Amino acid sequence: MGIAEENVTDQSGDELLKEIAEGLTEIEGRRLDCDFNRLKDFFPDVIPKLAFIDCTFVSNVSFLHLNMLGINFISCVFEDFAAFENSSIESCFFHECQFKKHASFSESIFKVRATFSDVKFTTASFSLAVFKKKALFYNCDVSEYLQLANISCSNSELILNRMPVAFITFSPSQSEGFSVEDIDWPSLEQIKQAGVVTESMCRAWKVRLRNMGDEWTASEWHLFEKELALERLSTGSNKVSYFFLACYGWVSRYGESPERASKVLAALIIAPFVFALIHMRPEIKLNEEWASYALGFIPLLSKASVSLNLSVFEKCGQIVWQGFLAIQSSLLALAVRNKVRR
Repeated sequence: MGIAEENVTDQSGDELLKEIAEGLTEIEGRRLDCDFNRLKDFFPDVIPKLAFIDCTFVSNVSFLHLNMLGINFISCVFEDFAAFENSSIESCFFHECQFKKHASFSESIFKVRATFSDVKFTTASFSLAVFKKKALFYNCDVSEYLQLANISCSNSELILNRMPVAFITFSPSQSEGFSVEDIDWPSLEQIKQAGVVTESMCRAWKVRLRNMGDEWTASEWHLFEKELALERLSTGSNKVSYFFLACYGWVSRYGESPERASKVLAALIIAPFVFALIHMRPEIKLNEEWASYALGFIPLLSKASVSLNLSVFEKCGQIVWQGFLAIQSSLLALAVRNKVRR
């Protein structure tokens, strides 16, 4: 993708507008500096379908408050800010284009079809845009973010195909309206590096993927949600919530790792025996009494230690440890269930 400078012709905005008014519909291989809002001076009702091929737009591009039958951009470069706002567009097609600065399609209405394929965005916003029938985002590259928040596509199809979802922002309630195809789902590191995905968006992706039957990827988004929550809590004042969430992650990877949960459970079971061996009182011998003392820390087996004369501190310790084991057993069961479901 790109345009060779020697094949591009400079043209003034006045010259171009005159040609379009005289019937030109395909503009190819030009460097343009034009106020396209003046098109409505020549076409007060509706602007005919236009195609720009291998063109470079050297200054701000504005298509504001226009009514267009259609507009295509193929292998074009937008050097500066590009605005296609508050316009009514029958159909549009952007292919192998590059937006070097912000592109805004806010509050525009796409009546039939909007296609963005192999486009390079730096930042782009479709806030409050309306897609009435079909919109396709295919294999686009996004450097910073692509904002699809507050769009309207309830009665249409919006397809994200081979898109970098780590850079896409959206309203969580809208995720059910997205069709996702051939997505290379991001890692936690990629999500954190992009810095645009929120906890609520992770939760929305999780629900959407479960509805699609993709439990494995939904599980990953559950982990992303919890990790982002942990990161948020680490800088806040609610250290209690941070502590419990961190523990939840450590002992079972947020209910998603039976391996982690089983290892922690095994350690919790072994620990009382080690403790009993190290801190054993003189009257407790290394035999049945030692085992009885250790079993007192384990639920359902604690009655084995009733014959021992335990201190209040030891009895309280056994009760607390039994609680830990009961909780960890529940987390193991949850993790196994989640893995089986995947």
